Amino acid sequence: MKLRFSESHMGQAYDGFGRILAKKHLGSVAFFTVRFDEQDIQLILLKNRLENFKQLVRAPIGSCLSFKGQKCLSKSGEPSIDVSSMEIVKECERFMPDKFHGLTQSHRYEDRVLDLLTNERVFNYFALMSEIVQKIREFLWLRG
Repeated sequence: MKLRFSESHMGQAYDGFGRILAKKHLGSVAFFTVRFDEQDIQLILLKNRLENFKQLVRAPIGSCLSFKGQKCLSKSGEPSIDVSSMEIVKECERFMPDKFHGLTQSHRYEDRVLDLLTNERVFNYFALMSEIVQKIREFLWLRG
């Protein structure tokens, strides 16, 4: 199920779990781009609303988060979640490139798991291949 934003959904409660792909900290507000349910969404964190704001801003890219908030549009018009509570489920303990710089070609081949986490095109390719193999197995299983 893709995250949908329309006028009727604004202000609707939303909760989820995601992995930090990119973050921008601007004093009393921070913007996180997270991968949630095979899509990227933006989270808006306000310092005066979150008690653990400093801890969240220091979380490394790649960390897993649990969040609750409301659907909204940012000032630039991007569909976002206005976060009311957030916790770090697991901090990333290894190198994760940020979303904008990506992986070098040598890193992509050396660390396929990292490539799957950061590159949506590669993830979609492997998901499609998995589905194809599953259908072939089902076909062969039915034929004995």
